[in-house]
Amino acid sequence: KGNLSMLSQRQTEEENADIEKLRNGGEAAMDELKQKYGGRFAGAGNGWCVWPSSTFMAQFLVQCPSFVKGKSVVEVGCGVGLGGIAAVKAGAERVWMMDKDSVALQVAALNAKDNDVADRISILGLDWTRSDSWPDPLPACDVIIGSDILFNIDALKGLVEFGSK
Repeated sequence: KGNLSMLSQRQTEEENADIEKLRNGGEAAMDELKQKYGGRFAGAGNGWCVWPSSTFMAQFLVQCPSFVKGKSVVEVGCGVGLGGIAAVKAGAERVWMMDKDSVALQVAALNAKDNDVADRISILGLDWTRSDSWPDPLPACDVIIGSDILFNIDALKGLVEFGSK
């Protein structure tokens, strides 16, 4: 239902080649890839691009607006902000887009402005795996959204704790 304007970084040709090798049963061992892309496994730079799961979530929200319409929404691991922007476009009253990556948050803020929804979005630097980074109190919300945020299983415990607050 309409188009969104998104600034994002694409994967490099080398990253795409490694992904293709894995898809085709290539020799690249997971340990080798962890060493090569260690920062990415820890989350560094992952939010700088639009992942397919983010696109799916955005499409879901605008096609099923009752999920967020009139509600306050928190998007954890927002990256460049596609999910949060889609939530506003689908009728969310207020959206807090949260990420630990300050560069991704700057891009998310620009994307919110470019899509004329910045007035209903708050940007918040937050690492849900570290409770000492959480504001007190946390923003009250009706719905928590996130996509492709559990690629690192170590994040699960923090996300569960964050969600329970």
